[in-house]
Amino acid sequence: MKKKVTKILSMVMTMLMVITMFITAVPVMAEEHQLPVGATIRFEMDDGTVIAKYEFKEDHYTPAKDLGITGGYEENDPGYVTPLHMLAQAMIDNDVPVNIEVSSNGWVYDCNGTGGDLMYYVNGADSSALFGGYEVKDGDNITVIECNFKSGLYTAFGYFGEVVEDTFEPVDMTEEAVLAPGEELTLKYSYKGWNTGNDVAVGAEVYVSEKDGILADQKTDIVTDENGEFTISFKEAGTYIVSARSYLNDGRLASNPYCKVTVKENQTPPFADVTPEDWFYDAVRYVYENGIMTGIQPTVFDTAAELSRAQFTVTLYRMNGQPEVTNKNIFADVSDGTWYTDAVLWANSVGIVNGYRTGDFGPADSITREQMAVMMYRYAGYKGYDTEEKGELSQFQDGSEVSAFAEEAMKWAVGNHLISGKENQTKIDPQGNTNRAECAAIIMRFMKTFESGK
Repeated sequence: MKKKVTKILSMVMTMLMVITMFITAVPVMAEEHQLPVGATIRFEMDDGTVIAKYEFKEDHYTPAKDLGITGGYEENDPGYVTPLHMLAQAMIDNDVPVNIEVSSNGWVYDCNGTGGDLMYYVNGADSSALFGGYEVKDGDNITVIECNFKSGLYTAFGYFGEVVEDTFEPVDMTEEAVLAPGEELTLKYSYKGWNTGNDVAVGAEVYVSEKDGILADQKTDIVTDENGEFTISFKEAGTYIVSARSYLNDGRLASNPYCKVTVKENQTPPFADVTPEDWFYDAVRYVYENGIMTGIQPTVFDTAAELSRAQFTVTLYRMNGQPEVTNKNIFADVSDGTWYTDAVLWANSVGIVNGYRTGDFGPADSITREQMAVMMYRYAGYKGYDTEEKGELSQFQDGSEVSAFAEEAMKWAVGNHLISGKENQTKIDPQGNTNRAECAAIIMRFMKTFESGK
């Protein structure tokens, strides 16, 4: 029996040694995570006074324990850059003493004697629950506000967007907006309070940054209206930060959502067959400015021409940034090196196109309205967009003519107002072909619905 126990103990010790060797061989987490590029942070008082600001430009990761962060978190450092790391670095770089006590799970107990009364925003949304464990991404814009919430009136989650019911999870309703000079942007300032429920911020003050600035520190004359909305525009091309500030009755800052606005010069479409009076002018300008569609010639868009399956596949490929293609060509009628080859191979690799039963793709075939809906539906799924919203095909006289393979996609396209009816909204024309002007309009609707602000 003694030999048996000794043998078991020996085996256990051997296993522990192997496990220990394995653990020590695993590289630290910092080496498995990419350092953020261009991420910024600002640390301010509740009256708007900036204590420190910082842009991450380091070429290495600095552990929490080397930044003055204590209280257990330094031993549970996640090994990647969090807003806590950037906050401490901002304070160091701006000659502000660092005394941040943080629990092992990332909650701030104290920051330079203020207690845990700090408000954290990541890209415009309240992110208190994520602050100690959130991994900072490229271009993240982070705000830390030193507050005192002893009155219990703290507005927990302020954001730009519609009120979201029945949840106190952090909500990011802020998107980057892209405008033309002079074009107006309307934002709605909503919040979810611990004691006040869901509401909109009325009379909130609007601040903006200077052109290409990172801090919204210039107060405007704009305030939110009775619906929590405000409208703003910029005359010059550039990048701006827009912020709105809501205060409690005693003057303390309650919440401070913000968003990034990029203003681009208008690019007038250089097409002789597209004029400002045409119903499709805005759509053609949109796809042209965003590099999604071009003309068939430098000065001809050919709005009435039917769109081919290859052309629409290239459109989706451009929308996705034209990623590198490495998969094998499975279509007999798609030659190597054509203007659409990479687009078709990419679309096939991610499940957007499958081709015909014959094994061909049919690049020159005109694309039907239901085929376009199917490809866009699959593209939306590939991008992770919401595809639950559906419309009714029965509202159209020819709704029953939609092919079985396209039924769900057509319901989705109708429900999201991407494809509308013809002949006073009485027919959906599922097997009808799509011309280039119609395609431009559908693409613009899709981008504005699912990639808001583009």
